[in-house]
Amino acid sequence: MDKLDLRILSELDNNCRTPLSTIGKLISKSPQYVKYRFEKLINDKIIRNVSFIQNLTLNQTEIIAFISLKGTQIIEEQKLLDFIFKLSQTNKLYYCDGDSQIVCSFIIEKYDEIQQIKEMLYSNFTIIDNINLNTIMNTQIYNKKFLFQGKSSSIINIEKKNNNNKEELKSKVLKQIKINPFTSLLELGFKINVSYEKIKYLFKTNPPYIATRLILSDTCSSKGFLLLEFKNEHEDLINYCRVCENIIQVEKIIGNYNYLISFETLKDKEISKIVKELIYRFNKSIEKYKRIDVLKTLKVTK
Repeated sequence: MDKLDLRILSELDNNCRTPLSTIGKLISKSPQYVKYRFEKLINDKIIRNVSFIQNLTLNQTEIIAFISLKGTQIIEEQKLLDFIFKLSQTNKLYYCDGDSQIVCSFIIEKYDEIQQIKEMLYSNFTIIDNINLNTIMNTQIYNKKFLFQGKSSSIINIEKKNNNNKEELKSKVLKQIKINPFTSLLELGFKINVSYEKIKYLFKTNPPYIATRLILSDTCSSKGFLLLEFKNEHEDLINYCRVCENIIQVEKIIGNYNYLISFETLKDKEISKIVKELIYRFNKSIEKYKRIDVLKTLKVTK
C-alpha cells in the first residue's frame, strides 16, 4: 500500500459511494487507473465486501421473492437453491431463518418472465409451500462509511509500536480501536474529542494503523430484513432509517407489504433491539410486519 492507495481510501472514507471517475479528478489520475488500483485493493483484501448498486435500464424491473418451504428437507433445499442460483435473472439470493427460508430478487424485462420462473419453481420443487412476489418501486441506499476492522495481528503490531511511542493521541486511538475495531474516523474523533482532520492525518501518516476496511463483513455481521405494511407513505420512517447506523437500505415495494428494510449488525442480539425499537416507534402506523434473518448470503450480482 502506498500514498496513492491511502488517498483513494481517504476519499472512500469520506463518501464510500464516490464514483471512481470523481476520485480520479481529485487525485489527478485517470478513471481507468483508479479502477485498477481499487480492484487491486479488493484483491489484496484491504477493501472487503464491496456492495454494488444494481443499475436497471428503463425496461427492467426488480422483483423480490419470499419463498416458504414445507418442513426441512436438506437435499431438496440445496437443489432448489442451486436452481435459483443458476437462473440468469437471479440478482440476489439469501438463505434465511423465519417464515421465508429463501429470499431472492430477479431482474426481469417482461412480467411473463417472473410468472414462468414461479411456475418452474412450483412444478420442479414440491417442498415449496408459498412464493410471495413483490415489485421494488424505489430504493434508498444509505451512505454508510467504510469502517475499520482491526485484526488481532494488526492490533498487536500497533500495540508494539505504541509501547515505544507514548504519544497520547495514538494511545487514545489504539484504545478505541481495541474497544470497537469497526469504528469510523468520524466516530473516533468524536469519542476522544479530536477533530476529524487530525484523526484522518494520523491514519495517513501511520500505515500500521490502516487495518482492513469494510462495510460490515459477511463473516462477522448479522443481516436481516423487516417487511412492513404501513397505512400510508411515511416520511418519518425514511428519516428514522437514514440516521439508524444499522439500517443500510429501505425499499418501497408493491405486494403484501409496502416497505422492505435491510439491516446489518455486529451481534445477533442487536437485530431484536433494532426491530423492537422501530416497531415501538411506529406502532400506530404499522398494520403488520415480518422479520427475516439471513443465515447465509449465496449470491449478490454486480
